Amino acid sequence: MAADYPLMASEFPDFDQSTLPAIPADWVELSWHNDVCPSFGIGDTERAFLHVFIDYPNQDERELGIERFALSVVDADGDWTDLLRTDDWEAVLAAVRDHV
Repeated sequence: MAADYPLMASEFPDFDQSTLPAIPADWVELSWHNDVCPSFGIGDTERAFLHVFIDYPNQDERELGIERFALSVVDADGDWTDLLRTDDWEAVLAAVRDHV
């Protein structure tokens, strides 16, 4: 099976992409191996944008052992503000809708 997200496949080869929730088509793949898990950007990733991290579904596989999803705002200066940490994907989608 070909990877739906080639950057994620390269940066996190052990991450089973079949465990991902449905990722909206307009989100940009931002996975980087120095992060603890795969991630996506919403908006202009060259300026202020939303950054969603998606960790392993099994809590025992998570590097930090915390919630599976994290949502942050990254401003034009590169400063981060955490908005949400949750295991509820629908809460992530709702928070993204509220901030776009």
